[in-house]
Amino acid sequence: MEVKVVLASWRALLLGIILILFVTSMLAAVMWRLPMRPRAFALGLALLATSPTTISSGILLTKQAGGLDSLAVILAASTNMLAIATVPVLFNELVLKHYHVDSGDVEFDVRRITLTLVYSVFAPLVVGKCLRFIRPVRDFLTKIQSFVKPFCTMLLGVLIIVEVSGSATQLATVGGLDLAVLLVTGLGFHLVLLAMNLCILALPGINGTVSRQLSVQKAVAIMCSQKTPAFPLTVANFLADELTGLVVIAVIITYLVQTMTDALIASQWSQGKWLCFRYKEERANDDSDLHPAEPTMHFGEGETFDAPLLPRSMSAMAAGEQA
Repeated sequence: MEVKVVLASWRALLLGIILILFVTSMLAAVMWRLPMRPRAFALGLALLATSPTTISSGILLTKQAGGLDSLAVILAASTNMLAIATVPVLFNELVLKHYHVDSGDVEFDVRRITLTLVYSVFAPLVVGKCLRFIRPVRDFLTKIQSFVKPFCTMLLGVLIIVEVSGSATQLATVGGLDLAVLLVTGLGFHLVLLAMNLCILALPGINGTVSRQLSVQKAVAIMCSQKTPAFPLTVANFLADELTGLVVIAVIITYLVQTMTDALIASQWSQGKWLCFRYKEERANDDSDLHPAEPTMHFGEGETFDAPLLPRSMSAMAAGEQA
């Protein structure tokens, strides 16, 4: 059933790829200009903005929220593969060509970084996906799935500790107020991404064309608002030594903030709360392709009002009377 929904939601997949790789990446041109101290924090946020979506955490959060996790898997795999070509170019064009440090312009070898991303990110991802097509391997992974997920989370934690400890010297020079500003800015950056994606999904032309299924919209909203730290941590090693440590700190802190924020949002969405989507009710045997359902406006927690013929202003008035 999920495979059928994913194939029927190819427009949502295409929209997700465009949002993740290009639309949300445009924020990098704004983020590096933020008056943060040290300036490398803003550079780290800009680098994170050009990155693709997360793989493991994004899929888990989508599943927790009641979203279509199979669509999340395809979005994660496809964007992380395509980002090999987009991240170095976008980061260079949107940020580094305009960014200056005391020692002059920041040198950035796009070709060398692309090759590094190929063998450090692309190759492991492709090998992992190919291995899952081998039945014995797939069966083995299914049996140890309860162990693999916590183990991957532990490895991510170890990676964060290693990266932060390697930046301990730069971190010691950062004041508490500057870290607090970074936390608030990282939260604001993620909320802007989430709000922007939700607004795009609510546009009449997109909402009616992409998908009216709630699970699909949840998957697109979460995955398009997540940014993986894998690419920034790799690219940061090619920056000047005075920038690398601070960029890593900004990326890791913002990643932790976005994960905790989306965990809270996903838990609320799974309970039918905080929903801000325009969608149709999903049924076990959904024949919506043959018999499209009328649009349903959802307000609050479970209050609905079917108003296919009323304009939006009248629908809102009617919903207010119901409340």
